[in-house]
Amino acid sequence: MSRSGVLRVGSIARGHAPTGCAAQEKATLARFLKERLGLELSETKTLITPVTGVMRFLGHHVRVRAHPGHHGWVSTSVIPKDRSQLLRQRIKNLLGRNTLGRTLADRLQKLNPMLSGWSNFYRHAWGAKHVLSGIDHYVWWTILRWLRKKHPYASMKELRARYGWRKPGRYGLRWRDGDVVPFEAASVRVEQFKLGWLKDPSFARPSMESPVHIERCTPGSGRGTRKPPGES
Repeated sequence: MSRSGVLRVGSIARGHAPTGCAAQEKATLARFLKERLGLELSETKTLITPVTGVMRFLGHHVRVRAHPGHHGWVSTSVIPKDRSQLLRQRIKNLLGRNTLGRTLADRLQKLNPMLSGWSNFYRHAWGAKHVLSGIDHYVWWTILRWLRKKHPYASMKELRARYGWRKPGRYGLRWRDGDVVPFEAASVRVEQFKLGWLKDPSFARPSMESPVHIERCTPGSGRGTRKPPGES
């Protein structure tokens, strides 16, 4: 990035919004793509957004906030509320009244991959641990409401004896059906994504085989497979 580009990004982070410069760069980029590559820049997907605002990207809300330590500006990705609400709605649908004829183990086998995938996808988001703990809390109460509808005449003591269990040394009640237990979203390790984790794709990596080794091992070479007699 050029020096002027760095300065413009910094001015946006401080609260200024030079939309004229951004619009000019967007027009230049569109012209380059059109003339050199024959591509059209999508106006609906290429928006000019100040970094102090919220930007939606790959299911995350990306924004800039003040760092509490060094009082500088840092970028942060958070979990949108509509995404967590959508997950709760899917959990509710899996444990709806029309599924009372199924077993709890059957419902958990369909629910656990959903919880695992969603939790691992958002585990790098800021404040993810708090959101994941809230999902676990919602799953616990949804299962309890489902069990009460499935067994309307059973008391809480009977439900606890049939479906409840506790981890050794823990007091909190958990649910299970046989060996199937709900996936704990809060058990996923939450940490900031590190650029050092990025690796080059396989097609961009240099070949590990030596060209000399390949040449020597071809048929007809000195150390390779001998050609049949009569072949040139």
